[in-house]
Amino acid sequence: MSSPELDFDLTLAGRNATWAFTPAGVRVNYSASKGVPRLLRRIGQRLVPFEAITSATVHDDDGLPSLVLSLRPGSDPYTEVAAGQLPEDYALYRLELDQHQAEHALRYKDTINDRCAPTDEPAPRFLLDTDPAPLRLRGFDGVATFDGDSVRLSWGMKASLAKQAGGDQVYRIGELAAVEWSLPGFVRGHLRLRPVGVLRPQMDVIDDPHTLLFGLGYGAVAESLPFAAALTAAIGNGSGPVGDLTSAGVRAEQVAAAIRTLGGLMADGLLSREEFEAKKKHLLDQI
Repeated sequence: MSSPELDFDLTLAGRNATWAFTPAGVRVNYSASKGVPRLLRRIGQRLVPFEAITSATVHDDDGLPSLVLSLRPGSDPYTEVAAGQLPEDYALYRLELDQHQAEHALRYKDTINDRCAPTDEPAPRFLLDTDPAPLRLRGFDGVATFDGDSVRLSWGMKASLAKQAGGDQVYRIGELAAVEWSLPGFVRGHLRLRPVGVLRPQMDVIDDPHTLLFGLGYGAVAESLPFAAALTAAIGNGSGPVGDLTSAGVRAEQVAAAIRTLGGLMADGLLSREEFEAKKKHLLDQI
């Protein structure tokens, strides 16, 4: 049965965000509470157009309802570049509700599903916005800057001798095929640029002149993921010669990088074998 017409003045306030329903889509306003991951507080708000949503579902999280949006592949630069690496509490499109809001969640689920695009076809372009340039990201061994047209990697004293010897690296967006983001950790994580025509990395991340290292407090998720997403959006929606790498090939390499990261988390005891296999299957299904 079709859900009732939506009153566009209504909002649904949850513990981690407030969703405002508009004729164009769902406007997500993340909570500024310190209990909410800093990434979400840093993003602030996003408009998720109905064109980007494939479905809305209601989940039971330890007895509490949550309303979850599933997005079309290729519609959101954040989820594309994160490639399944974010922890569950960083979920960008899950609204955590209280028990008394269960009926509201079901109503809004039906309303969204009446208006969304129920297709698994990749979006023809990115449909959600990212931070505008200019942007700056400080890493462990250097600084990345993006002015909207070009990205520059400038090396600091902690960079390897190989990176320092090669000097700053500057690429116009049209010269880049992809961006690889590896989840920051205490001594791991990186931002790697993939120039057009380079199918695979040529060397280890420590010496790779296309790679900015994270770790030891540098490259935190709240800073590095928005930067990587903005680059990804510029590459994906740009007019540069990005055809040398197919989107399927880029996605496969991103998934492989994410699986390697998950393997490291399992080796460190942060993921169980069952959790690793489940997340690995989810990632492989995206190729």
